[in-house]
Amino acid sequence: MAHFANFAKRARTRVHIFLSLQIWHTQTLLPLIWRLAIYSVFVPAAGIAQAAWLFPEEDLRVDIDRLECDQFRLFSHHSGLIPFNPHRLNAELADSMEHTGPGRTLPANTRLQRALTEVRGGSNGEEGSPAWLGRFYRDGRHFYSYYGKEVVLLLDPMLDLGAGRESHWDHWHIDNRRGLSVRGSVDGRFSFRMSVLETQQTVRPYTIDYVQRYTAFPGAGRYKAFSGSLVRGDRGFDYLLAEGELSVSLSKSVSLSIGHGRHFVGFGMKSLLLSDAAPPHFYLRLNTNVWRLHYQNIFAELGADSPAELGDRLLPKKYMVSHVLSANLTPRWNLGLFESVVFSRKDHFELQYLNPVILYRFVEHALGSPDNVLVGLQLKGVVGRRTALYGQLLFDELVLKQFFRQNGWWGNKYAWQIGMQHFGGGRWEDFSVQAEANLVRPYTYAFRDSIANYSHLHQALGHPLGANFVELSSVLRYRFGDRGSAQVRLTWHAQGIDSASVNFGGNVLRDYGTRTDDYGVDLLQGMRQDVIRVEAGITWRLLPRTFLYGRFHFRNERSLANERSYGWFLFGLRMTLDPHRIDL
Repeated sequence: MAHFANFAKRARTRVHIFLSLQIWHTQTLLPLIWRLAIYSVFVPAAGIAQAAWLFPEEDLRVDIDRLECDQFRLFSHHSGLIPFNPHRLNAELADSMEHTGPGRTLPANTRLQRALTEVRGGSNGEEGSPAWLGRFYRDGRHFYSYYGKEVVLLLDPMLDLGAGRESHWDHWHIDNRRGLSVRGSVDGRFSFRMSVLETQQTVRPYTIDYVQRYTAFPGAGRYKAFSGSLVRGDRGFDYLLAEGELSVSLSKSVSLSIGHGRHFVGFGMKSLLLSDAAPPHFYLRLNTNVWRLHYQNIFAELGADSPAELGDRLLPKKYMVSHVLSANLTPRWNLGLFESVVFSRKDHFELQYLNPVILYRFVEHALGSPDNVLVGLQLKGVVGRRTALYGQLLFDELVLKQFFRQNGWWGNKYAWQIGMQHFGGGRWEDFSVQAEANLVRPYTYAFRDSIANYSHLHQALGHPLGANFVELSSVLRYRFGDRGSAQVRLTWHAQGIDSASVNFGGNVLRDYGTRTDDYGVDLLQGMRQDVIRVEAGITWRLLPRTFLYGRFHFRNERSLANERSYGWFLFGLRMTLDPHRIDL
């Protein structure tokens, strides 16, 4: 009995200990694990500076490209993925300023200082620069800036007030954009950027043709017509764009962003992989930047129809998942691998595509091949202290056996880009030239169900022309002094246009099942249209990111049906915005 009593006592003790551990596990351990998980996700490690992701303006992109040639090496922020986190680039630029090489010229140092001033806002920005009226442009870049211990806040008005006349019109050309940009960070852990921009502008008849063909206005979501004493009723358009993003560093090398905006994958003037020509969309983005690698995942919700078609109703949805692996293979060569899939599911996201480290083509094949998968690559090389080369290659579908037969099989859907940048030296130090060629085969980006095509709100996610075209572009840039710049752009493209009843492969929204034939599908098939565009402009900087400008535009289009030419000039004031272009 004594032995049994001792055994019962030990058992009761063990049960009490076990129950105590269970209670501690429930009341203490699980909340502790949960708090640690939340802390590891939402609180970056000590010493990590989190800056708002930057969508660089055109001048900054050119300066960065030229600095890479000046230093004969690529920066590690991977300029082919936009937006980028300026913190890494800011550190590299600052390091370059401290370690000036013996061969660096005074103009190169000036460019370096200018780029550092542009990038540092919101990253390691400092007040103390000469201010305008004592309050504005204290950091040399932003209209209003506040750099506190816990909060960084950057405010910039967005403004473009332009007016001019057309050569054969009796009314004015109007370009009126007004908005506000806000960027900042909190506790060095979270960063944010947001903007709202309202646009009212007049357009040419070729843009009206685009609106009627796609039921969409280039770069806009919902839009409406407007008219006034200076604007004819069928030429004015009004639309509102809003973008916003919240980012958090998960670790020193990994960040997570959620937002409503756009992306650009590429080194050129245009992108065949993912461009910013379409309207903003909702996304979740994961960026991993380690060693010489930058790996980016984008999970996006897109609109399958145009807001103009459905009115005040819920738009049907489709989804896009993309990832890019960008690698600086050597100090002067970068290679990027790209994959994207667009799919539509009724009322849900395909969870299998949430895996960030898997080939989407494998997942799509395992699901029964119901979706639209695109793969591609991009390359950039600094081949001299004044020259860089770049290019892209995209495959929507390709069968090598059919490709080498050269029989015009419709399924050989591919696109390529090749480009060059050259920067002057010596007496030509202030000149630069960029040339680029793009080609997209018929039916590229299209899909069989007219939903999973590579588009958002009826606008192409690749090149804004869609498919079935070839394009040659060039731009000559010149800077004079610290404030002035001028540029001339020349573009030619030829495209095979669809008819109302026949799908020749130029409109990415049309079901490729309605193609003309399986074989004999040639580039530029359909009604060929040749377009020449010329733009010449000059700008003068009044204040940081504030310019007076004048531009002249000329466009000629020719087809078997007709020939049309348009010329117009524009003068205005621009703040915090790039020039407004409709590249059609």
